[in-house]
Amino acid sequence: MKAKVKQEGEKTEDLDLLEDILSIKDQLELVDNDPEANYRIKLAALREKMREWIG
Repeated sequence: MKAKVKQEGEKTEDLDLLEDILSIKDQLELVDNDPEANYRIKLAALREKMREWIG
């Protein structure tokens, strides 16, 4: 997810949203041999970090 941002009178700046989000590291407690549960855990963690990032 990238965007180009330009404020009046300034140069265009690239904004890489995924790079900002993916730079956050966290340890998740995953379940052995349960890919559905692990998917839900990962999705919940991603949602939480996105909400924190957006505000």
